[in-house]
Amino acid sequence: MSTDPNFGDRVVITSSSTRVDTDRLVGAAVRVSDGIGDAQWVMELVTDARSQCATHARLVPVETAQALDALDLARSVAASLASRLVSLADALTFSALVYCAAEGDATRFEAVWRQLRPDASTWWDTGIMSVHSRAGAWSTLPGNSEDAVPAFVLNAMNPPLMREVGLISAVAGHAVDFLGGDPGDGTEMMRTQLDMDALASRLVEATITAGVEPAWRQPSRASANGSPWWGQRASDLRQAAVLASIWGLGAGRVMKGQTRGVSVSARVPGDARTVTSQVPSDPDEGGLAVFASPFAGGVGALPSAVASGLASLSVSQDPAVHASASIGASMGAAGSVTSTPRSPAALLGRIRDLASTPDHGQVEILRHDTGADDGSARTSWSVVIRGTQRWTAGGANPQDLLTNIEGVAGEDSDQTRAVREAMDMAGIGADEPVEFTGHSQGGIIAAQLATDSEVTSRYTVASVLTAGGPTGGSAPGPDVHMLNLENTRDPVPGLDGMPNSDLDASLTVSFDGGLVTAVADGQPPATPHDLGLYQEAMQWLEAHHNDLATDEVTEWIHHRDEALGLTDTTRTTALHFDTRREGVIP
Repeated sequence: MSTDPNFGDRVVITSSSTRVDTDRLVGAAVRVSDGIGDAQWVMELVTDARSQCATHARLVPVETAQALDALDLARSVAASLASRLVSLADALTFSALVYCAAEGDATRFEAVWRQLRPDASTWWDTGIMSVHSRAGAWSTLPGNSEDAVPAFVLNAMNPPLMREVGLISAVAGHAVDFLGGDPGDGTEMMRTQLDMDALASRLVEATITAGVEPAWRQPSRASANGSPWWGQRASDLRQAAVLASIWGLGAGRVMKGQTRGVSVSARVPGDARTVTSQVPSDPDEGGLAVFASPFAGGVGALPSAVASGLASLSVSQDPAVHASASIGASMGAAGSVTSTPRSPAALLGRIRDLASTPDHGQVEILRHDTGADDGSARTSWSVVIRGTQRWTAGGANPQDLLTNIEGVAGEDSDQTRAVREAMDMAGIGADEPVEFTGHSQGGIIAAQLATDSEVTSRYTVASVLTAGGPTGGSAPGPDVHMLNLENTRDPVPGLDGMPNSDLDASLTVSFDGGLVTAVADGQPPATPHDLGLYQEAMQWLEAHHNDLATDEVTEWIHHRDEALGLTDTTRTTALHFDTRREGVIP
């Protein structure tokens, strides 16, 4: 794969230090776009003048030749100016859309999107029959009277048929765009994120949970100068995902059987034994009380009632024995030697080599031993987590749809438990720096673990790298440096329904994956969610570390280098752990 020369024009970084006046940014994009027309008009005038001048060449040949040369130069300058204006307008437009989406106002985003992309021929909208039309009912009520109006009254203001059509069109539209491989204008991720936020709000409003006010009605936080703090906006999606996880958990029990927990196995190199540790599932899993509003209608009532019934099947767990063995020393000393992932892109490349079958998933843990001139040694670790492998819920492989939903919900999953157990089995020391990296579901798990107090209190978590994962629900502390890569043509990062929590040492790099192309003729184009596409984007960021626009990425890379202490003399050993839910069918 390779990146287009203009790839850098569509790279946007958001972080705790990012402050943007989106109104001015949109205005600048519009003015530059208007300037393109002016430059093209000048080119037409110069072309017409050249044609007129050429008709008199016989009368004053010398002077005419000089005039024609000057006009050719003027046309060339105008053409160059028009081309540069096109690139600038495109970069401003892309940046404006990324920042407007981060504000979380779907109606405003659509207005800006249609203003800056008038040729967009996609189905997406926030008007009547869309998933966003529900929110408009609040604005029709005077004063603060909406606080006293039950949700079912506002549901009645949107007929059930309209709601269902909106839901179906949203899901179908994103599916068509995703399966098509190239959504066209590079905003699929942002539109998916806004739709998921709206879908979650409708589901939560139709279900009596904890009585939390819908997130889209909560004011967005802003800095003192009124510019948004990217990634701090609340979302109803976590509550909706909790409800969905009950569905998945119960359905998995019905279709796959009762789990006895998750087992983590590793064959010690040079030894005939396979070390296995079994971790019981959370005994409180599935115990969330969810009640259906009798007035909720099509979105929430039936799912809530059925989910509550299914969840009751999963509350009782078979007893499981935690058979963790003290094998860290033997495993750490006997891993298979492998190349050291000095660069973040090389680290991402290791994800694709992890094994996966219907029976089990796999996690890789890399131990890095680096010697110093004084004879001392330093040890650091990398935890590599793969994405979704099974699109069913509750089967033997914990890298499945259930883990996705639980991850977005912020719930502990069999996969997070398995990774924590693998870290224990590997023998990671409390004072030894560790980094997490993951693609897709692996990104969710990596961000979750970096936020997990059980992990951060026991290990020295230094760095996190995620690629194409919906990580908006995770906000690591100030000592954890997290970099999230998001392709704006990939809908998967938008499935969390909220912008990332780009606070403290965390940052997000949004880029247009449509400018990453195949190198060899005949090579199939990468899908928007392809790991190779994210790896190529990371390689571009590494190669442009001296650019002012990527200073924050450069700082993150330098922090990773210093924290892990990797050098040319580092010896890296790879430990592979197979993960499996016990007591269920594949």
